[in-house]
Amino acid sequence: QLSWSWDSQENGYKVVTAAVPNQIRCRPDPKKTDPVTGRVIPPDQLPKHRYASTATPSFYCPKPAIKTEDDVIYRPNLPSFEEGHGQILSQRDSELLISFLTVPYIRLPLVLTFFASEDRVHKLQSDKLKDIVDSVLFE
Repeated sequence: QLSWSWDSQENGYKVVTAAVPNQIRCRPDPKKTDPVTGRVIPPDQLPKHRYASTATPSFYCPKPAIKTEDDVIYRPNLPSFEEGHGQILSQRDSELLISFLTVPYIRLPLVLTFFASEDRVHKLQSDKLKDIVDSVLFE
């Protein structure tokens, strides 16, 4: 059984269960330490969500994080979403798709239009690209 209450000091909900005597957190503990270094993780580096969104470009590219279209343009290599049968997207197409993911409120029509053309619709055979469309549609 769960017990919910508002904690005005932490400015969030407090969830307690009889099975676990400690408080359950839906967000990272701000006092959490890095398991490798033992240092407190700065608040700006804590994740904002419990699970990373797969509809963001940073999910598909290595660090540094991609936040704007300029970050995509100056990236030397973008993912080609390779699978067992080779490269799926060219660098140009990958740049377009990744840059579409940088604009949250209009990414849906952009991504759907991207895959609606006759030369790209077959690329949705790739599980990775299907996951992108799924994420854009339902997140």
